[in-house]
Amino acid sequence: MSSIVDSAAAIKNAIDTGIAPSYGTPAKRIKQLVESYFRIKNEFISEISPPEGLLTSSRPPEIYQSGSGSSEEYYHSDDLHAISDEIGILLSVWSSKNSRGSRLSPRPRRVFLSHGRDAAWREIQEFVERTLEIPTLELAQEANRGRTIFQKLIDESDNCGYAVIVMTGDDFTLDEQVRARENVIHEIGYFQGKYGADRVCLLHENEVNIPTNIQGVVYIPFPKNGIAAALGGLTRELKHL
Repeated sequence: MSSIVDSAAAIKNAIDTGIAPSYGTPAKRIKQLVESYFRIKNEFISEISPPEGLLTSSRPPEIYQSGSGSSEEYYHSDDLHAISDEIGILLSVWSSKNSRGSRLSPRPRRVFLSHGRDAAWREIQEFVERTLEIPTLELAQEANRGRTIFQKLIDESDNCGYAVIVMTGDDFTLDEQVRARENVIHEIGYFQGKYGADRVCLLHENEVNIPTNIQGVVYIPFPKNGIAAALGGLTRELKHL
């Protein structure tokens, strides 16, 4: 799969994960994803070369405020679904064109580490690199080179072939449920699209709320302040790399 197609697939999965089931989706949750798609859209369509008339061209969705005195901005969820559907159609065309006789390049033997505020991920990085002898990549440890965070994620994730996501309880919802940071939730969907669900492993702290629209990913639970309990399961998942 080409880099631009890879990126579009990952953006679609992350948008699908971030869309709220209600009428409006908070813009802060998904704005970078939307902007990233419209930056690469023309190149993506050029790469796919879809039949003329296939697409109903989506446009950048408008942002609105709730009007209840709050300054929070929203997208209409239907507009986000339209973007996701467009990407899905293009990916289907690409898949059909490349289904015969195609050979995918081997994925790099490197693990992308995604995490929230909790420093438990450092224990995972040390274990994967020193014990399993598999190189890792953690986004903050890479040079920015003038890139936005999401562009940096797109670029650097090309250098890996598997994602380990450490999901810890860093935030609370309005009804006091413990949840992971928004970036962690988005990256689960992103890596599902980029690598495939079978190449994403979620290390999940007990009691942390898991989004219901994430499917097919391996979950390895661990108790709070006890991420070492996940090392055995993680070893089994990574032994094939």
